Amino acid sequence: VPKRAFVSNLKDGSISVLGNEPGDAGSYMKVTATINLHDPQRDKDAAAGIPNNAFPHGKVYSPVTGKLYSLNNGYGTVYVIDPATNTIEQTVSMPVSSNLLLSPDGRFIIGKGADRKSDPDHVLGRLTVIDVAAGRVVENIDLPDFYPSVYRFSIDGNKLYVTSAATGKGVQRDNLKTRSVLIFDATGLPSLVLHKEVAVGLADCGRRPIAFTRDT
Repeated sequence: VPKRAFVSNLKDGSISVLGNEPGDAGSYMKVTATINLHDPQRDKDAAAGIPNNAFPHGKVYSPVTGKLYSLNNGYGTVYVIDPATNTIEQTVSMPVSSNLLLSPDGRFIIGKGADRKSDPDHVLGRLTVIDVAAGRVVENIDLPDFYPSVYRFSIDGNKLYVTSAATGKGVQRDNLKTRSVLIFDATGLPSLVLHKEVAVGLADCGRRPIAFTRDT
């Protein structure tokens, strides 16, 4: 796999490819290509391709497959991209997701997001698991009245911590759990089993960061 950096362009609906090989003066730290994320089946308004409504928001690289995975927040899909050729090889449906997280072993991708449209009184949070070897979604975990903010694996990879935050308006927002951290057992991935819900302080905002000490 060539040494490259892939930069998402949210408003354009594209990815800029930068050379990241110090020995190649012609491409190092320069834009060498642009990947057009336009999907004509889902976005008929973007006839020219760029800009479009893909809204790339979340990207990981898996050493298991040697592929890049880019979440199209506007389409509710994940593109599987070959980083050697910059070509889109596969599309995986992943609605209700706004970010991607790679498992420590590189085998699974976890998307997190929330459905704010289906029920005016309740937010439905969701974690979605893709098995990169199978190339498909293999697990969905719904989180009623929970907006998943930041999620991280513990240093040993055995637990997945998901912090709560606020979103929505009116009754939706009032019903949210905004004082919780969910801790999932990740040893049986793709299954994520809730191990414990921990009460913490209030986060009446859209983001609650999380960090671990080295030996946690």
